Amino acid sequence: YQRRVRGAEFYKVKGLPNEFYKNGLMYLAYTPLQDISGEQTRALAFDLGITALVGDTIYNFGELLEHSVLQSLGSEELWLSDFLRTFNSGNIFAYETLVQKYAPQLESQPILVANTELLKQKISILALLEEVFARPPDQRVLPFQFVSKTVQRPIDQVELLLMKAMSIGLIKGEIDEVDQKVTITWVQPRTLGFEHIQKMQTVLEQWGQTVEFASRLMETETPELFQ
Repeated sequence: YQRRVRGAEFYKVKGLPNEFYKNGLMYLAYTPLQDISGEQTRALAFDLGITALVGDTIYNFGELLEHSVLQSLGSEELWLSDFLRTFNSGNIFAYETLVQKYAPQLESQPILVANTELLKQKISILALLEEVFARPPDQRVLPFQFVSKTVQRPIDQVELLLMKAMSIGLIKGEIDEVDQKVTITWVQPRTLGFEHIQKMQTVLEQWGQTVEFASRLMETETPELFQ
């Protein structure tokens, strides 16, 4: 694991958040927290939180949120946990509220200030992922107008946002520029928190109702098949 921690530190110095985040999590996977000093644990938790936010390929925060390393953050750093949970839920309204609430904390972190536009784009994409995740597979044809409302962006920015999400492997599908809609056939698997599990339960219940309805319809319309 020493190679992992050296690698993480190297990527931190080089300003490579995606690589730092990956190596930091790998380090935690092989290193018990009791083997790390309290100050190092706190610093690592903070650095992982920051890189999770500014990493341009990091859209799944579940593994970090579920790790006890975040419990080492001090009271003055709990704002970071709030942001991580808000991003993970794709809640744009909550994000905008936190930006106002924690303005001094954000301004104290130059890397967050420098990546303001990335953070806005990221929360928009996460809002889209949450919307798609909560929908049954047969309800994933979304008009641009609906996507625009979901991600809180002008409709002329929707296609670019969809292309960005597709380019980094978050979703797969087909963009119809003529009819102004997108058909999403796949969404990246996510580490499931309690809220995600609830959404999945709802989707499965809806799917079960659809299957039951289709079965009854077939039995009514084609009774000879069931004799």
